[in-house]
Amino acid sequence: MSLKQSFVAWVMQHKLLFSPGQRAIEWPFFLGHIPLLRDIHPWLDRRKSTITYLPINETLRAEGIPMPAEVIAAYIEQSPYHVIINRCLCRRARDCRDYSHDIGCLFMGESALQMPPQLSRRVDKPEALRHLERALDAGLVPLVGKVRFDNFAFLIPDENKLLSVCFCCPCCCMMAYYRHLPPDRLDGVFPRLEGLTIEVTEACQGCGLCARNCYLKAITVEDGKAVHSATCRGCGRCARLCPNQAVRITLTQPDYQEQVMRRVNDRIDFR
Repeated sequence: MSLKQSFVAWVMQHKLLFSPGQRAIEWPFFLGHIPLLRDIHPWLDRRKSTITYLPINETLRAEGIPMPAEVIAAYIEQSPYHVIINRCLCRRARDCRDYSHDIGCLFMGESALQMPPQLSRRVDKPEALRHLERALDAGLVPLVGKVRFDNFAFLIPDENKLLSVCFCCPCCCMMAYYRHLPPDRLDGVFPRLEGLTIEVTEACQGCGLCARNCYLKAITVEDGKAVHSATCRGCGRCARLCPNQAVRITLTQPDYQEQVMRRVNDRIDFR
């Protein structure tokens, strides 16, 4: 590990990367508003990133179809490299009180072995699967794909060999900064799970709880009913929060797992 990487690890351990520098990290995402600049920034380039939420809501309608989180289990079984970040850097930096700091990101692929050892540990497949189960039990929504920002943050050369699995909480995850991209460009970098639809039913009473908790600011209340904009990435948290069970999430494509894995595999050699 280089001296630069050692320094980055020290900065992260002392909560300096995200805490006072939160706005500094967000600034590059503001380029999403500027047509020419968003085409050249690597964090916003769809050729360098493809990130997808795998909703875990218990009301998900997908009869006869495997649950989305099984995509991660499949990757764990296929990859010989598994590295877990000891503590979630986002939750730690923001002193999150809602979710455990001890459930960090999971990385796979050969480049995962370059993670700073002060922050991470290599694990075998059974431990990686247990980590996944622990995250799901805690209600954390997994996000999987090639995340170009991770190469930057950990000073790992981008050789298309780093698969990221982030267990996001709505109060801390920096993926919220992608809201600065217009929806048509967001679809290229941060597509919704193939075949996933979200419907707000007549049971909605317009309480606004979902809108207040949507960190992508993709929900508004109009005429007494919640409305999802095109910015919605399908994390499913609104369905879990709704006191009236008015949000219906459905998977309509039986082969959605193959589709998302094919898309991710086009950008990553994780084995």
